[in-house]
Amino acid sequence: MNLLLVLLSVMTFTVETKNSVTTNGQCPYDMEVAYNCSYQKGQVRSGDVATLTLGNLGGIVIEKIEARVKSNKDSGAGTFEVQANGNTVITKSGSLKNWVGMFDNQFYHTVCLLESSVSNVNNLTIQLTGSTSSLYIDKYEITYGNRPARTVTLMNGDEVYGTVKEETGGQGVTLPDLPGLTQWQFTGWTESPFESDYTGLISLYRSGMKFYPSDDVMLWAVYAYQPAPRGYATELVSGEYIYLHTFDKKAMSGLPENGKADVRAANTDDVSQCYSFVFDSPGDSATIRYAYTGDYIGYSGTKLATKKSKWAVFHEGDKTAFYISVSGKTYMLYPGIWDNDAEYTKLIQVLDISLAPTALLSTAPQNEETWYSCFPARQQAVESPAVEGREVIVPFGIYELHIQDGHKKLRIR
Repeated sequence: MNLLLVLLSVMTFTVETKNSVTTNGQCPYDMEVAYNCSYQKGQVRSGDVATLTLGNLGGIVIEKIEARVKSNKDSGAGTFEVQANGNTVITKSGSLKNWVGMFDNQFYHTVCLLESSVSNVNNLTIQLTGSTSSLYIDKYEITYGNRPARTVTLMNGDEVYGTVKEETGGQGVTLPDLPGLTQWQFTGWTESPFESDYTGLISLYRSGMKFYPSDDVMLWAVYAYQPAPRGYATELVSGEYIYLHTFDKKAMSGLPENGKADVRAANTDDVSQCYSFVFDSPGDSATIRYAYTGDYIGYSGTKLATKKSKWAVFHEGDKTAFYISVSGKTYMLYPGIWDNDAEYTKLIQVLDISLAPTALLSTAPQNEETWYSCFPARQQAVESPAVEGREVIVPFGIYELHIQDGHKKLRIR
């Protein structure tokens, strides 16, 4: 019993005005306090209501609630109601004479409203509704104890990452950060683990924030799928690309004029840099069209021209170049060559096409939907970014979500 007394704290709320109280004693950190009386200060007549509201209590254990009350000389009655977390814990109806044996308009008397433990209290409301004129509230005194210290088990997929424990009950724990995985970025913690989700409507506790457990609980790490950034084409697949110089990041732009085309800083969102490349089956030749207008990009002699032409293709690793052979010489389509104090894209003679510093960069939109999962390593909730023509298979419990060209189908695994 002595140990219990040591652990208990007392906070007092003294009525100052019809809209305020002063607080004394040991109070939970960040506690919120509000008071309102429909008449004046602490006086409650028939039909009047005085309400003390406490919020953000951190899950304390209420042990006792007392009110200091007086009345008129020979009358004064009403009903006290105590609510914890929105639920009524107790009501106490009667007159001051019922409660303390007399009416008294000179001195305040202690009326015990609650004398039993109520655990895990985050919000508390004490309300007095008058039935006979008049009762007067001087103060409320609340005896409480902190809730027991809780342990949070942190899960990373199917494995226990670790545990964190409150030093004292209600103090909370600070949630850690986790390193990302390949194409997965750690985003936070959740109490409800899931295979995969793309809605983004996920309740997360962010790393570094305080988490206040009401019991011993488990939290699961949540990861977001991050598509790999666009890279230079390593396989020749017909489609829309920008053709760029990989050293200075300058790309071919627009239609040919006077035997040459423009050049701009490479930007996959710039429609003037977007060209459609169609490769033959061996991948050693191609045609090029300006995607914006559909005009072909070809050549006349060693000058660029708006005409359909067959380009020879050099491709090795992530390096791609387009060229022609004229009179035994090799002329390469080269973006970013200086000509009369300006840069252009034009055909230039080269001795060794294998040294070409050019590449293709896809303009196809990357997956815009962010996928989330608590089990990225086990389920691989996103196998690949959604691009045109490719199918994305997303495990979802006993189902598989198949996504292709914007269409979604749910199948049993």
